[in-house]
Amino acid sequence: MTAPTAPEVQELAAAIREAMTVPVADSRVDGGRLAEEMLRLERMAQVRGALASLSEGTSSVSAAAETIRDSTAHTPVTYTPYEPKRDGGAR
Repeated sequence: MTAPTAPEVQELAAAIREAMTVPVADSRVDGGRLAEEMLRLERMAQVRGALASLSEGTSSVSAAAETIRDSTAHTPVTYTPYEPKRDGGAR
């Protein structure tokens, strides 16, 4: 296996960041916080699996990034994200 390039490592870091960036659920919606936590746990497990393959030498940096991005695409946000109220008035 060849040493990864800086762009490959940057892609892996970006894929991990994207997977771990999960919006906060609107706590006023039933089950929202549980759905948020389940999404975080599922994505964390997917990242951990891709990194395990990388550290065991069975995956390349590029393949790990692609695996993380694919699994993130297959685990979308299915709950209502929190949105702060906008008063619409001038201050």
